[in-house]
Amino acid sequence: EEVLSPVAAGWMAKAAFDQGNMRLFDGLWSRHAQAFAGNPELSLRREAWKAHWGPASGAAEGMARLAAAQAEGKWRHLALVLGRRVAALRADLSEQERLLLLEINDGTAGVPEHAEHWLLVANRGRRNEAMRLAREALPALDIRNPRQATTVGQALLGLGMLDEAVAFFRGGKVARYRHVPLWLLHAEALYALQGWRELRELSVEMTMVFGDVPNVDVISGVWRAVADAKLNKRESALAAAGKAKALPLEDAPLALR
Repeated sequence: EEVLSPVAAGWMAKAAFDQGNMRLFDGLWSRHAQAFAGNPELSLRREAWKAHWGPASGAAEGMARLAAAQAEGKWRHLALVLGRRVAALRADLSEQERLLLLEINDGTAGVPEHAEHWLLVANRGRRNEAMRLAREALPALDIRNPRQATTVGQALLGLGMLDEAVAFFRGGKVARYRHVPLWLLHAEALYALQGWRELRELSVEMTMVFGDVPNVDVISGVWRAVADAKLNKRESALAAAGKAKALPLEDAPLALR
């Protein structure tokens, strides 16, 4: 750290804060405070640090400066994101929702923020409103990768929107993603809907697509066994269950399922 240039130290401090290493962030700030003070990205992170991680005597000042930056200006979005992080750690659901709405209305909220908003509204006792928000937002969401699709799928299942979840998994580019967690969520939704034929088809396809991925052959075999049993295909169900049982499975939560 002693040989780092202020620029390199700044990059390290930013990464340390974003990854939750507040001890390193504080140490780097102490060494390079003068250089960091002119960097808005680092200065705002310092105010967030004061608001939650620093001495209690500086918390009010940190919150006030974050609030000022949230009002307007070039760094409004970053201030909103940092404020949400502090609010979440303080379990201040009202403030989390307020800041999320500002991001959404600004057009700066990404896919994860929309999903977070739905779940937050539901957790605050407004499930019907959360479901309405999800239905309204889904068509316009710009899903850019499998992780984002998984986040949305998890939110839809969390809201109990099973039909919407299955339609989402089957639609457009989401259906083309070869991402294990996404396919497992699809299977969960079909199981909850008792869509046995669709679950059987998905489990067979899962075995073909992910057959060489550790543990996926086990869980896909279990899903097929369940689907076959529900479809009164006893011999096929027993065969699928037998194969799944014989395969190694290191993941305890998956084994419980």
